[in-house]
Amino acid sequence: MYDFSTVAFDNLYNKAVKEGQELHKEAKTRRIMAYVLKGIAVLSGIALSTGLPKQAAQVLGIIVAVVIAIDTLFANHKRLIVITAASNAYKNLFDKIGYAYNHELQGKVIAVRDSPKGDRQENQMKAFEALTKLNQDFSTLIYENTSRLKKKIQDADLAFLESVAQDKNEQRMDTKELNTGRDES
Repeated sequence: MYDFSTVAFDNLYNKAVKEGQELHKEAKTRRIMAYVLKGIAVLSGIALSTGLPKQAAQVLGIIVAVVIAIDTLFANHKRLIVITAASNAYKNLFDKIGYAYNHELQGKVIAVRDSPKGDRQENQMKAFEALTKLNQDFSTLIYENTSRLKKKIQDADLAFLESVAQDKNEQRMDTKELNTGRDES
């Protein structure tokens, strides 16, 4: 008996795990970038306080300004916080799902399939139905949770862009118009 629900569940689960791994990788990269930028700023500040010659002080001042601009333009710290939180949420979600799925698989599918009570073929059919329902329930759980996390990241990205916008009039566009496809004004 071919079980499409298991294939669909596996595909969704594996896709979401990959997304979580990509978030973890981005968080790690941004964390390194944050440490490097902070290190440059701190070391430059220490060097400036030692009374460097004017030209060296100007170069370090420019370097600090560039570091601050890079951090601001790429919203590195803000995005680092959001991405780290999302990465942790993905990890916690999959720890919880892995445990709960295996627990329910044992109790609701395998126990029914291997039950000494009833007809063997009937038990296999009940187990198949239970497995299908289990896969559907956990697919829904994964989809709803990952969609919620993606929405939070998208909202944070939009907030970052709005904070970088040079002209406040650019921010007046109602994002609901984009989401609904109609003008709300």
